[in-house]
Parts: sequence; structure tokens; C-alpha cells
Amino acid sequence: LHGTTQHLLSGGESDLIGALRAVLLYGPDGTSKPIPADAERLRDNCMKKDEKDRANLLMKLIVDSLVALIGNNDSDAMTTSFLSSRFVGEILTIPLLTWKLSPSAYARCLYTAGTSSSPPPLVTF
Repeated sequence: LHGTTQHLLSGGESDLIGALRAVLLYGPDGTSKPIPADAERLRDNCMKKDEKDRANLLMKLIVDSLVALIGNNDSDAMTTSFLSSRFVGEILTIPLLTWKLSPSAYARCLYTAGTSSSPPPLVTF
């Protein structure tokens, strides 16, 4: 199973990270600007609700897949490191990311110091 997960995240026609990046930057039809001219006014509404819902699901799928790979002792460490780095470089650097996704979509990536919960595997330092 982890080989299939790695394939879905690593490239080719079924590249989930690339698909999420494209949707968040240019919209589902590929014609939107990464930063809309009226983004400051629109803020959280800079993406249509159905587009945001799809992006949220894709983000959760990618984060859950990365967490599963990181937690799987059988996973190739180089590939897991590459995919994690790719996620940070291609997704977390998208302009207005927190406006384009619901907080629940990226909550598993966050850790607040001083809380009783342990950090999720994606944020291990």
C-alpha cells in the first residue's frame, strides 16, 4: 500500500501534490490568478465554496498520506523525505493558502507549543 501512496504523491498523471498546487494557484479551470486583484476584500472568499471544499479534501488526503508514510517503518526514508520536502515547497508556500483552505484542512500540520497534545508527525523537528 505504501508504494501506491508514494506513487500518488510523487508525480506523473496521478500527482496529488501537483494537482493541489494547480487548483490552489490557478483554480480548477486553470484560469484564475494566484493572487486575485480583489483578494484583500474577498479574503476567505477568494475561492468558491465548492472549489475550496475540493481543495480541502485533497489537502487532507495528502497530509494523511504523508503522515502514514512517515509513520510506516517499511517506507523508503529518502522517498518520504523527498515527498515531505515537496509538500512544504510546493503547497505551504502558496500565496493566501490559509484563505484558500479551511483550517481543518491543514490542522494536522500545526502544533501549538504548550498544549498537552504531542506534535503531529509532519512537524517533528
